Amino acid sequence: MLPCAGRETQPCSWESAEEGEGGSMAAFGDRGTARKERAMDSRKHAQAEGMIESLLVPLDGSEVGERALPYARALAQATGARVLLVRVVWEDPAQGDARSDAQAYLQQVAEELGRSGVVPQVEILEGGAAEAISLEARRRGADLIVMTTHGRTGVGRWLYGSVAEGVLRLAEVPVLLARAWQDPTVADRIADHPRIMVPLDGSPFAERALPVAERLADVLHGELALVRAVPAPDLVFGPDRAVWPLLESEIQAGAAEAQSYLEGLARQMAERGRSVMVEVCVSEVGETVGKTLADAARRRDIGLMVMSTHGFTGIKRLLLGSTAEEVLHVGATPLVMVPPRAATAASPQDGEAHVPADRPRLSLQLGADDASLIRTALAAYARTLPADDQEARARVARLLDQISRAQGQANKSP
Repeated sequence: MLPCAGRETQPCSWESAEEGEGGSMAAFGDRGTARKERAMDSRKHAQAEGMIESLLVPLDGSEVGERALPYARALAQATGARVLLVRVVWEDPAQGDARSDAQAYLQQVAEELGRSGVVPQVEILEGGAAEAISLEARRRGADLIVMTTHGRTGVGRWLYGSVAEGVLRLAEVPVLLARAWQDPTVADRIADHPRIMVPLDGSPFAERALPVAERLADVLHGELALVRAVPAPDLVFGPDRAVWPLLESEIQAGAAEAQSYLEGLARQMAERGRSVMVEVCVSEVGETVGKTLADAARRRDIGLMVMSTHGFTGIKRLLLGSTAEEVLHVGATPLVMVPPRAATAASPQDGEAHVPADRPRLSLQLGADDASLIRTALAAYARTLPADDQEARARVARLLDQISRAQGQANKSP
């Protein structure tokens, strides 16, 4: 069985392939002088282009939820990005002043984070957790949401997990998911010229993770690694020796096709001056693609993994979706997920909700109290919408954003 495949192909300019456990990884582009020259001004260039300027970190008051903080700190220190700490509350007279308690908690966390040189802002949100977090990320123009995958609320309910799932469904920006069970010192590797792995399956949807990975590589002075896992054929009749030659032939054909695909992408990136590695890994019989990818990340000392939450194989079978979830559970590499809305969202240029030409437009003069009342009503309405009614949710998000922008402009007026 071929555990991994990597080969040199002409006329491409290669450096010598790295040999290690399980196979080889082939390199495109110059990883020497060119990389050092890019690293000298990449942070300045990244900030000028607005690549990673703002991080939003949802907290729930638990120590487990705070496991996201080392990742936010590492990213902020490496990129100079602003950090916004948020906590979602639900006012309940029986539980006292939830907003006041949440504010005090966030201020304490902000002070502790400030000792590392990162001075965050804090914000209290109301409503459904996933909806409030996603809306605030959009309103603030956050470039990345950094959150823990699991953490208990003060009343013992699971917040992150279901909330993380909701944020991934609604967010229009990538989400870095910090594993609650993982050693938080892993976050330090993010800022140390990380090798950034992008699992691909050959689909355009999966490739939507590439721009995010490229931006992260720029701001973190990192190196890209494109990896494709080739599933082993199902042994319907058992591991009969007579079948092995046919299986080997099928595996080799699949690996060759995957290698050619990755090389094509790598050449394009190398032409833009990027340092790119490529590797094809073949799963062992009975091994899942997610396990194969997680092992490849460990073997190659990957500092950060970026992947789309959904992508389809050539036979239209959902691969990156269930695979992304599995990588999250079995892997040990920090994971940035690019949800569908983050890949396809197009922000309105003027901050206004889109109105079809054949519909009348309304212009209202609202006072501050009226605008706040409408925002509260819209937020409450959003919580009643079905989870799969993305169009209605997006419309509410645009309206809330428009009202927030109008209020902000009014507050700035003399």
